[in-house]
Amino acid sequence: MSFRKKLVILCGILLCLILTLFNALYINPFRIKVREEIFTSAKLPKAFDQDRVFYFSDLHYGMSNDEMLEELAEDAALIRPDLILFGGDLIDEAFAAGLSSSRRQKLVDSLSSMEAVYGKFAVLGEDDLLSDSTRFQTEAILRESGFDVLYNESRVIFAPNGEKIRLVGVASALGGRPDITAAYAADQGTFTITLVHCPDQFDDLPAAQTALCLAGHAHGRQIYFPFFEQFDRENGAKKYIRGFYEKAPSLLYVSNGVGTTDKSIRFCADAEVTVFRLQR
Repeated sequence: MSFRKKLVILCGILLCLILTLFNALYINPFRIKVREEIFTSAKLPKAFDQDRVFYFSDLHYGMSNDEMLEELAEDAALIRPDLILFGGDLIDEAFAAGLSSSRRQKLVDSLSSMEAVYGKFAVLGEDDLLSDSTRFQTEAILRESGFDVLYNESRVIFAPNGEKIRLVGVASALGGRPDITAAYAADQGTFTITLVHCPDQFDDLPAAQTALCLAGHAHGRQIYFPFFEQFDRENGAKKYIRGFYEKAPSLLYVSNGVGTTDKSIRFCADAEVTVFRLQR
């Protein structure tokens, strides 16, 4: 091979590396991918067939910027979901104590603009539970924005014809005090969607009572190399880190999340919201 060909190949490799790094640092962390999935269950009441659930997690506002917040709200407005669910970590821990009043209002305005037929529900992540004041601030923002915060408790959602589904929210294994017995105490046998922050909590849930479990926390690793995914897993996501996992008859989905933490970088782990179309 001639020197010229070797030089061209080397330049091509360097260009690919530069573009990959640029994408990981300046594009992927600030662009939200809308992922569409179909969840099928024969136990789903007919009234909820074809309903859409808009799920997002790990906003980490502060690390994520106002443009991403606006994009998130615009996605919800375009999709017009029947149900909106949030999986925790609203404000990044580096900004929780110093969120300005203007940025707080921006967060409230954007989250308030998100509308759903059956309402909006959330659980808290470890960044939301750093201290009593952090938890108070996070819950206040979410409730002011129209979210019902679930902490080891459930809510029943009724369709106009009287059919119902159940939402269960279990406290985070990191920073919280999960009580699964209390969370599942009411309306056993009802089709159930469960919200947790840490995906490894999936193994503690009663599979027979959990049709679909939604989790976050792991961020899809942010920097994801498929052949090295077994290394350096964080607490709360040692076993489950991204995508779908099944423990029949229950299914777990772990979101990559919207924001980042520590560093604004994403490689092979797109920022995402997930829209589930429920189907019988």
